[in-house]
Amino acid sequence: MRKHFAILLAAMLIACGCGKFNDIRITSAKLVSLTPSGLRAVDAVMEVGVDNPAMTFTVAYARGTVYYAGKPLMDYSAQPVTVKRRSSEVYEVNARGALAGGVSVLSILGMAGNIDIDRITVDISATLKAGGRKKDISMENVPVARIKEAVEQLQGRR
Repeated sequence: MRKHFAILLAAMLIACGCGKFNDIRITSAKLVSLTPSGLRAVDAVMEVGVDNPAMTFTVAYARGTVYYAGKPLMDYSAQPVTVKRRSSEVYEVNARGALAGGVSVLSILGMAGNIDIDRITVDISATLKAGGRKKDISMENVPVARIKEAVEQLQGRR
């Protein structure tokens, strides 16, 4: 589950697609901490390396839902992250995931050994802010396996 959460957060940073934004690369993604927050939520801190040849931009209001076999599993949100222009740096991303309604910790533990990445999909929505403009992006029912492949391809282009 930790690995998939990391992939989702990295995907939010790649989601911008105009001008030189196509050349932005995720250079690393590392889960720094995963802390339970009550019985239904988890707080995560990640370090995400970003090579940005474009202008400064902020990924704001990032949120979505993780589905397993078409059923909601977890809702997540990440705090805003501002990526500096023409830089290659590591950014800290703080996020929170909360179990979707009807999902229990016991059901997650029961699935833990049998999770099939091909059955996990996500909805992602965020607001990108750059140069006084903002753009809402939204992707639904995105297979996590496809996001993972995209991140690996971007990392291979270094």
